[in-house]
Amino acid sequence: MSAAARGAGAQVAGAQVAGAQVAGAGVAGAPVPGGRAHAPMTMFRVAVAAVADLTPHLRRVVLTGPDVRSFVDDGPDQRVKLLLPRPGQRRPLALPADGWYARWQAMDPATRPVLRSFTVRAARPERAELDLDLVRHGDTGPASRWASRARPGDEVALFGPRAEYVPRTDTDLHLLVGDHTGLPAVAAITDRLPPDARGHVLVQVPDPDDELPLPAPPGMAVRWLHAAAGRDALTPAVRALGLTGARRPAAWVAGERATVAAVRRHLVDGARWPAERVTSCGYWRAGAPVDPS
Repeated sequence: MSAAARGAGAQVAGAQVAGAQVAGAGVAGAPVPGGRAHAPMTMFRVAVAAVADLTPHLRRVVLTGPDVRSFVDDGPDQRVKLLLPRPGQRRPLALPADGWYARWQAMDPATRPVLRSFTVRAARPERAELDLDLVRHGDTGPASRWASRARPGDEVALFGPRAEYVPRTDTDLHLLVGDHTGLPAVAAITDRLPPDARGHVLVQVPDPDDELPLPAPPGMAVRWLHAAAGRDALTPAVRALGLTGARRPAAWVAGERATVAAVRRHLVDGARWPAERVTSCGYWRAGAPVDPS
């Protein structure tokens, strides 16, 4: 999740994902591409177990609690809704999993939990642990503020998970594209690629110090682009790859909403990739939060 978008006023803490798309108490059985069903979605009461800075802008927050032992993996780019306490609260006000979003909407905006979306970098239910890698960009938004100040023992809640990306077994060319907000999901996807996977990984971060080792197979060419948040260095880099000859491609694209739309448009309209083989999500947008507050 990506570096500071301070000047643009973007709300970008962590792998923040657009919309309230996990509203409601999801149940197992929802169909997704590839014929599988989503994992059940539930509410998790958790506390911060540890905090570590991975790069100057990326902070890992390890969350723990008995509820995490029931966490069911939903896929490599799975996200959760993070419910944060308001100033003056020790913990977010309790919400049941059943119909939680409607109940959240009906609450007093001054006291209801702050709602933001993040990618799960890794989950270890056997140890009751879950990792969120969050982008820090000062006090420009409630999630970035919380990420900068998180300490062991701080209590929050999570609702989820929900993943969008289902890697196809017949893929002969993989393309992963993300800015700093997409970096945790990119890393989680490369973790799960088959050893013989071939393709490209493009990640935009502000500075060389923001690069992280990626566990990509040797056939995946990893390229880091250095540009401030809100500046689109990804679309021209994708265009320069010359991807029109792919027979069975698969793309995953996430980051700033306008950039994601431009990359998807190029792949579908320019490179003639089948639309169903391009998974895309606007994780944030310049100038406004993607989640309601």
